[in-house]
Amino acid sequence: MKNTTYRTISKFFITLIFFLTDLTVNATSISSLYVFGDPLSDTGTSANRNGPLWVEYLAPQLGFSYDTTTNFAMSGSNTPDILNQVSELQDTTPVADPNALYVLWDGANDVFQSLIFPSSMPTETIAINAANNINTGVDILTSMGAQNIFVPNLPDLGFVPADGTGFAAHFAEVFNTQLQSNLALNMNFKNCRL
Repeated sequence: MKNTTYRTISKFFITLIFFLTDLTVNATSISSLYVFGDPLSDTGTSANRNGPLWVEYLAPQLGFSYDTTTNFAMSGSNTPDILNQVSELQDTTPVADPNALYVLWDGANDVFQSLIFPSSMPTETIAINAANNINTGVDILTSMGAQNIFVPNLPDLGFVPADGTGFAAHFAEVFNTQLQSNLALNMNFKNCRL
């Protein structure tokens, strides 16, 4: 379990490093960081943390102080909530900063809520709907003018102890496949860096 967690975290940061390296090579200066998601990104309301989160480390690496007012992530949220988070930004800032980095990382709570409150919907439908919600969030941000968007995949949730059935692992696999397909096919994203 511990090795899997380290591998998942390592993959996330390696992906983030490649994304940021691309921004640096292409001379894009990141002006600020906007974060949407679940407890893994929530620095304001999450009581389930034992130290700084990844976002609090990333901001200084990008050259500015971490600003809690640009973090819309909320503990307990799932992908429909991410649309509310993006809408909250849109209500206060209708035009996005094209030099900011926007991170949308959610989906795990869709799995856990489905494990706790079983649905009559098939796993595939729940996962596809969750990925489509992330895609819609990215679509809203690009329509506002956002140009630098980072959307991590879900880790292999099959290693979570609550997943004795394989539901979470299958969910993550379907979610990631659908998310990658959505982002690759959506032509609205052609003028931004994903």
